[in-house]
Amino acid sequence: MGNPATNEGANSGRGVSARIWGDCPVEDLLRDNNTGVWLDDDFTSFNLTGAAAASNSQVGQYSRGWTSYQDDTSTLRQIATNRYGVVEMTTSADDEEEVELISGGGTGGLILLDTVANSGKKMWFEARISVSSIADIAVAIGLAEEASQANSFFTDTTGALADKDFVGFRMRAATDAYLDAVFNTASGGGETVKKNQAQLMVASTWYKLGMKFDPAIGCQWFVDGVQVGTNALASATNFPNGEELAVLFGVKTHTTAAKSLYVDWVRVAQLI
Repeated sequence: MGNPATNEGANSGRGVSARIWGDCPVEDLLRDNNTGVWLDDDFTSFNLTGAAAASNSQVGQYSRGWTSYQDDTSTLRQIATNRYGVVEMTTSADDEEEVELISGGGTGGLILLDTVANSGKKMWFEARISVSSIADIAVAIGLAEEASQANSFFTDTTGALADKDFVGFRMRAATDAYLDAVFNTASGGGETVKKNQAQLMVASTWYKLGMKFDPAIGCQWFVDGVQVGTNALASATNFPNGEELAVLFGVKTHTTAAKSLYVDWVRVAQLI
């Protein structure tokens, strides 16, 4: 049995993936914040909330700077029956309802993906997620511009993302049950799909979605520790080069049935 800390193969277990984190100086980041920025949340102490305000929406404030947007009676809470900490983001059973969760209090972005010429630094990201259904649901997992948690982050009917800075994975309800690896620059006219059908989603199945960024070779996307698609340079057209980005999770239903996105944990780090 190999050492999980150094195993370079696929990793469908609960832990982080060695192919993403093997070269991350975790101990240096934990010891000295001059090394870089670090966010690691297993959601074991997430301040839960009940239903959103019935009038229209609710903005929730949670531990460690997380902020949410919830339509109508949509909910966002820690699951009581999972001792490892899982956040459940559930839309109401009304058409075109959505929920987003973002780091930085909705105002701060801790990640900056930049070119070598602009002194870009390495970045690592991974999150473990699951969905309740693959029908009529849109999801987003990744890094987005601050204050992206808002009504219509997902377009009605199609599930297309709003034209904001974003790097990560998304699933569009109008196409199929696949996650695609995408990126976009705000007001850039729409996303660039770097890897179409990066992962076929199965309901109630856990996936680990990750990214690595090295200014010399660009951004890479991973599913369960295996790279999907090819690298994207920060200088590529429509890549949010030099934009501050926060961690974002989002879900939207396109039918009169509640849909849930589950987040087990997230870790993101970048050198400075």
